Amino acid sequence: MQNFKNILISSITASFLIACGGGGSSSSSSSSLKSLSGTIIDGYIKDATVCLDINSNGLCDTTEPLTQSLEDGTFTFKDVEVETNKLYPVISIGGIDTATGKAFDGELKNVFDSNTINSGESLTISPLTDLVATSFLQSTTKDESALLSSRDTISTALGLTTAQLDNDPMKNTEVFAKAQEIQQIKELIKTSSQKNLSTQLTIEQQNSITEALVKQIAETNTIDISKVLTNIETDLSITIPSNEKTFIVEQSDEIKTNLTILSTDTTIDITKLDEIQNAFEIQMNDAYTIINNATSTDILTKVTIPDVSTLLNQGEAIATNTAPYFLNGTDKITSKTISLDENATLDLSILAKDDDSDTLTYTLSGVDKNHFAYNSTTSKLTSISFDHENAMDANNDNVYNLQLIVNDGKERSSLNLLLTINNLDDNTPIMNDLADITLNKNDSVYTLTLNATDLDGTEVSYTAASQNTDDLYTLAVELNVLTITPIVNKYGTDVISITASSNGKSVTKAFNLTIKDTGALVIPTNTVLPQPPMMPTLQGN
Repeated sequence: MQNFKNILISSITASFLIACGGGGSSSSSSSSLKSLSGTIIDGYIKDATVCLDINSNGLCDTTEPLTQSLEDGTFTFKDVEVETNKLYPVISIGGIDTATGKAFDGELKNVFDSNTINSGESLTISPLTDLVATSFLQSTTKDESALLSSRDTISTALGLTTAQLDNDPMKNTEVFAKAQEIQQIKELIKTSSQKNLSTQLTIEQQNSITEALVKQIAETNTIDISKVLTNIETDLSITIPSNEKTFIVEQSDEIKTNLTILSTDTTIDITKLDEIQNAFEIQMNDAYTIINNATSTDILTKVTIPDVSTLLNQGEAIATNTAPYFLNGTDKITSKTISLDENATLDLSILAKDDDSDTLTYTLSGVDKNHFAYNSTTSKLTSISFDHENAMDANNDNVYNLQLIVNDGKERSSLNLLLTINNLDDNTPIMNDLADITLNKNDSVYTLTLNATDLDGTEVSYTAASQNTDDLYTLAVELNVLTITPIVNKYGTDVISITASSNGKSVTKAFNLTIKDTGALVIPTNTVLPQPPMMPTLQGN
């Protein structure tokens, strides 16, 4: 998501003894039924899927305990069979960020130590703990030593104490700043990766970004964005243009600088952090738009993030604002799938509404936006004419991706559009010129393979025609094979025409046939040859 994703789990109210097949242990263990509670926060995240990763494989398997977060971000596992002295990841996937009202489409984790947590303590899941959990899951032992090492490495690289890693980001400005720095850097990389893959990243692909960050931290004890991007190119088999790489590095520096200042501002009311987060998100949307619209030759300029006071003022305005939205009839929509026959042009009505009656502005974004236009006066999205046989979309698959963005001056909303071009059977067959043919009289049968094609994939049929007034040969066509059979002892010239047809359309090509008066004379088997005259016999007297 292009929101701040500080997911946190708080209020784990019971001691947590987790079951079967988990991480490392330091002594023998026993199992019992326990309940587990917590809270997920990026703002508070509702409707998230939360799982207890019993086998510590970093996945939410179907056999593992699952629950869902409520409106306030809280969740509960009831009567889960758990073991003492075990380490297990707790994973949160998806949900809705109630601070921004937008979807969180990623994953965040932390690692639970059932041997040390006490009743009433809380477990926090945030972008910071996600780094720790990712490092832990990459270890070979997945034991207490690996967890402690991961915590030490991550905290040192981020300039935090190990205790701060578990703090609620929405209650501590220093932790908030670091959590947002990490998450926004991940979002920049994700945006560029999706653009260059021409598809949305899967959860596993998004996790590869976190893994690349952790790898850099482990190798250099810091985060070198350039090297992270290089690793991502390898992991996802993509090429990120150099101007996008430079932009991401410069925008990451801008994020870090701004949030470092915020982290030391003791005047900030922590109850306003969600409003600051929302305003920061609006600013970062401009950065994502720059990436999505960039060509490899563009000069990209970083988005300047305003100071804390300005962000807070923007956040307060947003808090009382209703974001604009798109409509399909009376239903609010965030995506629309369209199909269009080739050779036609799009003329689609798309209506946006703002309940505050703010003035709305519109922009098109996405890798295929240059083939479209939106008229805010008529509320019409139009396009050029598309030829299925000559795809112009970024992925060359006749599926065009773009976004229509509406902005009320405070917030924006996006409509993801997917246009598929339908292939029509509208092409005339293509057949190359046919070379002239020369035969000798009395040659045996001559065959020619005909190779016309229909770009729509329709089967091509063939016919042959000629004057053949001198009965020099016979013609036959079977499937795509032309057969020429010379007539015995006949020679001369003629013109043969071949017509290739499909779907009522045809093309005709002609060639010259020459049968030369060369070669052995063929005597028909039923021919009686003349006998030489009998010589008279002379007889003497």
